[in-house]
Amino acid sequence: MRNALLCLDPGAPLGGTKGCSIHLRAEAEAWLKAGLEVTAMVTNPGPADGYASLLRLGLEVRVLPIGADQELIARALATSGASHVYERLALMAPHGALAAAQLRLPHVYEVNAPLDEEAARHRGFRQRDQALIHFRNGFSASCGAIAVSEEVAHWVRRLAPHDFAVRVIPNGVHRTFFDAPDPDLRPFAGPADGARHHVRVGFVGSLRPWHDLAAVVESAALVRTTVPLQVMIVGDGPQRNLLLEAAQRRGVPLHLVGAVPHEQIPAYLAMMDIVMVPYPSAGLYFSPLKLGEAMAAGRPVVATSIGPVRRMVEHEVTGLLVEPGDVHGLATAILRFATDREFAARVGAAAREHMRSRSWDHVGGEILEFLRAADRAEARP
Repeated sequence: MRNALLCLDPGAPLGGTKGCSIHLRAEAEAWLKAGLEVTAMVTNPGPADGYASLLRLGLEVRVLPIGADQELIARALATSGASHVYERLALMAPHGALAAAQLRLPHVYEVNAPLDEEAARHRGFRQRDQALIHFRNGFSASCGAIAVSEEVAHWVRRLAPHDFAVRVIPNGVHRTFFDAPDPDLRPFAGPADGARHHVRVGFVGSLRPWHDLAAVVESAALVRTTVPLQVMIVGDGPQRNLLLEAAQRRGVPLHLVGAVPHEQIPAYLAMMDIVMVPYPSAGLYFSPLKLGEAMAAGRPVVATSIGPVRRMVEHEVTGLLVEPGDVHGLATAILRFATDREFAARVGAAAREHMRSRSWDHVGGEILEFLRAADRAEARP
């Protein structure tokens, strides 16, 4: 069995550091380690060192031109010897599903977001009517879709044929996160001032509007009157300067690490006493990759109580949940973990155990099962 892992989105580089890149590589690795052959067909390979370890496992990488049409993709699939096609859904690009249908290859989409809504909200995208036509054409040619959340699955079902197969499989976690140190909430030294016995409140992810970083700063400012703490941010993005200004204005010690390679994230999580996963709105739809990684690393997590998060975190068992925009609630949750180390350690350990069944190896197996079912459906007369 050879899987073609197809990505026509130039904003998702195979060797990159963003969540979409991590997702692509994790799936390829899971399949390669399960004994499958995998060809990644991408329009943006990104830095080669990002997927060098996968090349050693046998990954084949083929680079397609941006805007590749159906015929070009069909030729690439035919010459690759692919038996199945698994494609990350991209905006305005139904050609992968159409090419697979042309070759009578089982094709399954992976859908991570309602892409037209996301592009309109964050990038000023104005071609939504045309995009919806492309999505419908792609879904009509495909055998089914994996959605990363119930919210995304609902969006797919609105656009796809009535008998279109959709299965919800949230994002997984790389096995290396389970090897992080046990959650024992030890004292630490601040990176600049050498101060000890502070609580390090951390965040890992892109500094973008859908992460409520202002609430992290505000809640930290409230807690700091009771417990000495420092905020540690691992990531970068357009909200960087706003974050720095807010921390300076509120007198919150902030260590901004910046973006780091994904393989270094477990080490940074191990430095954090509490991990924040904040969102400003209840209307979010994605499967939060960084939340799963923090839980797998055994970190006590404070997260916003929205749909995809509530399905991952059981309040007071595997984390603490707070309503969107509730700064005082965030502060109370931080203070509870900071002042009750035994509770924090117990929650962190429970979170890690909960995530053991959500490794990328497990997720890759579930996706493979769905692909094989699509194969059987395709073979029916």
